[in-house]
Amino acid sequence: MKKSEVKIKKTMDADAVKTILDDVVKSFKEGTVCIESGKEFVVLKPSQQIDFEIEAGEKKGKEKLVIEMSWRQDALEQEPQSLLKISSSEPVVEEPSPEKEEEVSSVKEEQVPGAKKEMKIESGGSPKFEK
Repeated sequence: MKKSEVKIKKTMDADAVKTILDDVVKSFKEGTVCIESGKEFVVLKPSQQIDFEIEAGEKKGKEKLVIEMSWRQDALEQEPQSLLKISSSEPVVEEPSPEKEEEVSSVKEEQVPGAKKEMKIESGGSPKFEK
């Protein structure tokens, strides 16, 4: 099979990005995602087993959100789904007491079976994801 790739990297207004994301989600739900740019295009057919990675961060006033998904066309095996929540609301995070710090760590690990990243809460109260 020959390699097909479409890559777009440019600055856009928020409404244009929202429209693109809405189109990706709609196509993904329908089972076929076709990305076109000029005469180039790629047609993707997501399988039932998907490797999913999300990274969010802020550094020196610049925020970043990276979402990556990949799958094999012949994937059959399924793993249990982890608990992941994406919303427009910031979570309320209370400072753990020294006695409860170990308890919080073990709860996070149990809630996300098979997760490759761990969420840590630092003194500033902001959730931080680490590999």
